[in-house]
Amino acid sequence: MAITIPITGEYITLAQLLKSENIIESGGQAKYYLADHAVELNGVSEQRRGKKLHPGDQVTIGADVYQIEAGHFSKEQLQEKAEQQAILRKYQPSSRNNKQPKGPASWS
Repeated sequence: MAITIPITGEYITLAQLLKSENIIESGGQAKYYLADHAVELNGVSEQRRGKKLHPGDQVTIGADVYQIEAGHFSKEQLQEKAEQQAILRKYQPSSRNNKQPKGPASWS
């Protein structure tokens, strides 16, 4: 039986799938995991950590089969996610105000 993976966006990457299923601890480990383990996407061997997985795709990792599906979320869940993203955007540093002086004029 396949494990259903609901996604909210258009796609997730293979590395995101590995991380969300606690197969790896960080995205940086995906490259090494894929080099050492057999992973199939729709029956074809796959080693690209950035490979986009869309609803309908099936990923086989060892004996486990993962079915990617479009997420069906309630209004409350979608509202909560939007609020979380708004909070994250509020506290992310702005790149506009982080200009560092360069050149001889800034040396004194």
